[in-house]
Amino acid sequence: MSINVCIANRKGGTGKTSVAVNLAATLADFGWRVLLVDLDSQGHCSLGLGMEYQSRKGVHRLFKGESVCLAEVVQSTPYDGLDLLPADIRYDGLPSSHDKKQLKHLLEQQAVENHYHWVIMDTPPSQDIALMNGLVAADTVLVPMIADSLAQAGVRQFTQLFFEMAMYENRNLKLMGIIPVMSNPQMPKHQAVMEQVERVYGADKILTRIPRDNALPESFHLGVPLIHSAEKSFASRAFIELAQSLQDQWLWRKDLNKRE
Repeated sequence: MSINVCIANRKGGTGKTSVAVNLAATLADFGWRVLLVDLDSQGHCSLGLGMEYQSRKGVHRLFKGESVCLAEVVQSTPYDGLDLLPADIRYDGLPSSHDKKQLKHLLEQQAVENHYHWVIMDTPPSQDIALMNGLVAADTVLVPMIADSLAQAGVRQFTQLFFEMAMYENRNLKLMGIIPVMSNPQMPKHQAVMEQVERVYGADKILTRIPRDNALPESFHLGVPLIHSAEKSFASRAFIELAQSLQDQWLWRKDLNKRE
């Protein structure tokens, strides 16, 4: 069975896609089979992996009432163990229904859990059907945030949504924690925001800080994840630590064998 991880925040520009791409690539480099699902119709996961957009062949067809066969839409990436379920960049945001379980059913019915160890889902900041589907399909949620007041408000808004979904739609959903992105503890403003977040959510919910590092935007520009383009960079080391902590948190529940 796969472990499904939703990367989400109600605020845009908080590093969700960077976290999703680099976490997925790092887990694959560890030897796991990973499926990266791009639920944001901007399709930026493709860019982060150096792949072209695949219009009309993405996961968003699911929300338009079309039949989706994973074998036809999942793409191999240049990286061993990592596959991509791309976005449909032509998706207009108007779903054919408000069924929040479409993605969950797709992943269950088409044997994803028997093929992949991890499913990493990048989501849009808007509270739309794609985000809802990601939360219903997930086991756990990671919330990237930048240490400023607007991003802090986005975390607060997302937390309200999270508890609603965990109470009424997915009772097994867990909030693993918050990931500070472009973190700089030397800046008093950053430190003050993170101290406030710790007081609200608890220090145990603050996960590995992803430092401000020029290697991160450069890797996205190249279309090569950090683990392959700048493995020794500070940001790459942080993603390795994050991936290891994710393993420690979740692998107790199932006996998984890495790919050979």
